Amino acid sequence: MGMFDDIQVPANILPAIPDFVTLGEFFDAQTRSLGRSMDSYKIKNGKLYKFFYDEIQVGEEERDFGPIKMMWPITVGENERWNLVEHHGIICFYNSYNDWWMEYEAYFSYGKLDKIIHLPFKKVRQFC
Repeated sequence: MGMFDDIQVPANILPAIPDFVTLGEFFDAQTRSLGRSMDSYKIKNGKLYKFFYDEIQVGEEERDFGPIKMMWPITVGENERWNLVEHHGIICFYNSYNDWWMEYEAYFSYGKLDKIIHLPFKKVRQFC
C-alpha cells in the first residue's frame, strides 16, 4: 500500500476519456510520482501547484473544551495557499471510475505541462 499524494486535473485536458466514464469538471487522482507525503497538488493553466498552509499552535485557553482539557499541543492550519511548483519530469496519476482503471502520464518541462498521455484502460475487478 503506502502513502501517496492527491492530484486534481481538469477533465477537459485529459486525452481519450472513454464514453463509459462520466467525469465532472476534474479528474481527482492519486500519484506516487511526487513527495509521497499525502500532499495535495493540482494542474491549472498548464502548471503544477502544491497546497500549503502555515501550522499554528493553539494556545492553552483554546485547548480547554469544558470538561475535557487537551494536555498535548494542537496545531491548526492558517494562510492556506496554492504555490507554483517548477516540476521537470513525468507525473503518473491514476484512479478508478465506473469500474475502470484510468492511468495517465503528465510530462512537465521546466514547470510547464507539455503533454498528457493515457495508458491502457483496464476493467477493475469488484470484490463486493
